[in-house]
Amino acid sequence: MIKEHYSFNPFPKINTNRLVLRQMNNEDQYEIFALRSNKKVSQYINRPIAKEVDEALQYIKMINEGIKRNDWVLWGNF
Repeated sequence: MIKEHYSFNPFPKINTNRLVLRQMNNEDQYEIFALRSNKKVSQYINRPIAKEVDEALQYIKMINEGIKRNDWVLWGNF
């Protein structure tokens, strides 16, 4: 379990030659919506297809609340 071994507060930002891995924020709402509303991207994921941008904001909020509790880690890949 992550809580027992690691703390991601503050959340690390990782830069590589090609990617920036960082915590998602509300400015990412349109990119997250594009992924979560795409039927082809989501065809093997057991969740409803997003229909509104607000669903992306709710997802980002849920992820970031879990990070604050140290329940999980999920980087945005930008």
